[in-house]
Amino acid sequence: MQPKRQSLLNTENGRRPVSTSKMSASEDGALIQVFHGFLDDWKSLTLAEGKAIQTEDWERLKQLQIEKVALQKSIDDSERSLFQSSSLTELQKREERIRIKETANELLALEQKNQDALTKRMAETDVELKDSNRTISSLRYVQKAYGKGGRSFWQAYS
Repeated sequence: MQPKRQSLLNTENGRRPVSTSKMSASEDGALIQVFHGFLDDWKSLTLAEGKAIQTEDWERLKQLQIEKVALQKSIDDSERSLFQSSSLTELQKREERIRIKETANELLALEQKNQDALTKRMAETDVELKDSNRTISSLRYVQKAYGKGGRSFWQAYS
């Protein structure tokens, strides 16, 4: 019997709720499957964050981050259950720690890539803002040079 775990990414809106059902201790590998499913969900959300950053879809990015916060609890609970399980041998638990470390390194690399992209975009935005501020200052200088009288340039010749 397979453990129940809802997919986080449905085809309609790219989001899915997180839930698990209770499993009996005799279900070898079920805890591992559920835990790695949650890690796969995290990876999918992280990849979606990268796309949101790339397309500057800040609302989508915010939604994805909210989903990751909710998913974190499921990951924590699942990991705790996995390593407290009496159905797994110590050898299986050691092997899982190695797999988890590899997966974590992959996820950290994806998170870093997103962070770098976001940092780059923020720097670009800062440059754009400074350019806009310089333009506004120049326009104010030009406005002062032509005076603040109530008359326009053409009214002076009438």
